Amino acid sequence: RPLDLLASDFPELYVDGEAAAEPLPVVPGLVAQGNFAARWLRKLYTYNLTHALLGFWGLAEGCQTVAESFRDPWIRRQAERALQEAGAGLMGEFGFRPEEMESWNAGVRSLMSNAHLGDRLERLVRDPLRKLAREERLTGAALLALKHGRQPRALARVIACVLHSQGLDAGQARRVCQLREEESALERL
Repeated sequence: RPLDLLASDFPELYVDGEAAAEPLPVVPGLVAQGNFAARWLRKLYTYNLTHALLGFWGLAEGCQTVAESFRDPWIRRQAERALQEAGAGLMGEFGFRPEEMESWNAGVRSLMSNAHLGDRLERLVRDPLRKLAREERLTGAALLALKHGRQPRALARVIACVLHSQGLDAGQARRVCQLREEESALERL
């Protein structure tokens, strides 16, 4: 029986070129890259972050899919602001150039607006407490933005939405996000 697969049309699969013990086989679309950790965090703090944001805000507004959530003007503004905040942190930490970051973020926006993918929001909001962990897509991106002088207001807003949806008080939230006392600036946003 034939296998049908519906996926985004992204033409490349990036792999950690520095981790390969032997030369990688020639496979169309397989791209070995250096500084893979930075590129992994860029994906986590932009693509996965935007997915989570669209999931939590979208469900709160009665949306069903990523594309539907992304079409909502207020939610889209939150996503755009969060991408800018996370991007500022990523550029400061890893030296991504502004035009490189914008090109990457344009790709993220393109995927989020693709209604053919039909990504359901319920899938994106699973395991919310993990998504709030210190190095994860929400808190990690916000802390990196703060570290590099950017106030992560849109990120703090979606973090507050997730915390509220879980019914956590401030002390519980601090533990879930693994915030240290000196990082209380995030709590004040």
